[in-house]
Amino acid sequence: VEEVFLADDITTWKTAEMLRMNTKYNKNYDDNRRIMLDPDVIIGQNNPPCDMFRYGSFPLSFNGGEAIALYNYGILAEKPRSLADILYELEENDMALLGGFAGTDPKKLGAYFLGHDIRYKMITADDVFDKHIRRKCGVFIYSYFDVRNLLEVKGIHTVAGVYDELGITIYNYHDNDTKPTHFKTAKALAEGKNLICAYVFDV
Repeated sequence: VEEVFLADDITTWKTAEMLRMNTKYNKNYDDNRRIMLDPDVIIGQNNPPCDMFRYGSFPLSFNGGEAIALYNYGILAEKPRSLADILYELEENDMALLGGFAGTDPKKLGAYFLGHDIRYKMITADDVFDKHIRRKCGVFIYSYFDVRNLLEVKGIHTVAGVYDELGITIYNYHDNDTKPTHFKTAKALAEGKNLICAYVFDV
C-alpha cells in the first residue's frame, strides 16, 4: 500500500491557464504577477520581495506557508510554477480559509497536485514518513502543529524540503530565515511537532 501513489484524473481544479482563458479577474493576481521574484526557493516568507505578495485579504508573510511550500516544491522537483499563479489557483479554487486569515488547509493540497497531474502520497503518521524517507531520496511537503512557535506561525506551518543520504533540508522553516534548516533524521525534524500530513512524490 505504501508504494501506491495517487494519480486520479481531476476535472474540478481550475488551473491558472484555465482561469486566464476564461478572463477570470482577480485583483491579487493582477498585482502579484507584477512582482519580480527570482526562480529560486523561498527561504523566509517575511523577506522581500516575497512579503509583497498577497493571499486572500492578507500579505503572504502572514498566511503563506502552504502556498510557499507548493512553490518551493516546484523549484525543488524541477517543475517550477510562478508564485502568482499558485496563489491565483488557491484563491479561485476556494482554498483560502476565512479570506486567507487561516491560510490553507494542508490536507486539501492533494487537489492542487491532482489538478496538475502530479503523483503523490499523503502520509499522516511520523513512523510511515520516517520509513518512506529511509527508502529513497526525494522532495516532500511537511505540515505540522508546533507548540513551541504559536505566536510565529499560529501553531500550524507547512514547509517543503529534500531528503537525501545527508539528512533533511527544510526551506522557509521560520518566517525570517535567510538560509535552509538541516536535520539529520526524520525523528529530529518531528521533535516538538504534531504531524498534520506530509506529501511525498514519485519524482
